[in-house]
Amino acid sequence: MIILDPDTAEKTPGLLKQVAQAHNGMAGVYGAVLVEGTLRKGDPVELLD
Repeated sequence: MIILDPDTAEKTPGLLKQVAQAHNGMAGVYGAVLVEGTLRKGDPVELLD
């Protein structure tokens, strides 16, 4: 849920409104698994075109 801070659980409802207005109500990330494994916080992630 994008309105919750993962560290404090503080709500920021304005963020969802901003995303909805800027992206026609759509937000998300599409990805493909190239190598199976576990992804942890701090692991490098690479954007490919």
